[in-house]
Amino acid sequence: MADLVLLRAELDSDPAFYDPLTDQQVADHLLQLTGTLDVTAVTPTDIYEAIVPSEYVGLTDAEKAQLSDIFSLPEVRLGGNAELVLTTTFGPGTATRTNLLGLKTIVVTLATELGIGPVHAGDVAGARAL
Repeated sequence: MADLVLLRAELDSDPAFYDPLTDQQVADHLLQLTGTLDVTAVTPTDIYEAIVPSEYVGLTDAEKAQLSDIFSLPEVRLGGNAELVLTTTFGPGTATRTNLLGLKTIVVTLATELGIGPVHAGDVAGARAL
């Protein structure tokens, strides 16, 4: 849910721009993609969901044991040993490796940059009513 106080502050920051827009147009504007951010750590669940089951089946027992060790961590820091194990285990050309490398960045919206969170038209209406 959007932070309505921050959303209201954004609306008040440029009334000439925001006032003529409909609630949906404001939401669409705030949800425009502005870039990407590097991720420093992911959860074991993120990694588990990135693994293609048919590629996991083909791993050796030693590789599965290494993955088990990674899954026991509270978080997995990217750029360290765990990432090396993962990208070595799932080599170039595998869908799992592509999925894992995709975890290294997230797409950012204007709303994210402003700390507002996901914005919907109803959130804009609520913020305007504050």
